[in-house]
Amino acid sequence: MVETTMDARVVNLSRGGAGLLVRELPPPDAPLRLVLTGSQGVVVEGWAVASRAQSERGWWFVHMRFSRDCPSRLLDRILEEPTDED
Repeated sequence: MVETTMDARVVNLSRGGAGLLVRELPPPDAPLRLVLTGSQGVVVEGWAVASRAQSERGWWFVHMRFSRDCPSRLLDRILEEPTDED
């Protein structure tokens, strides 16, 4: 299996999944690994369950479902971290 890396912007994040903005869609049925770099490299695995083109040209919104719920303590830590926009 070939692994591909792409940048994604996390739009929303919950215990069960994430909403991501990406420049290209992942292959159908491909396992996804979301690496939250601001969180000391936390890796969450899952798959894309839906996608749609964004009004901003060249971007796609991907709904990612995690294979296991993100633990509450980890999610709280991630959500408390400052963002680039702060």
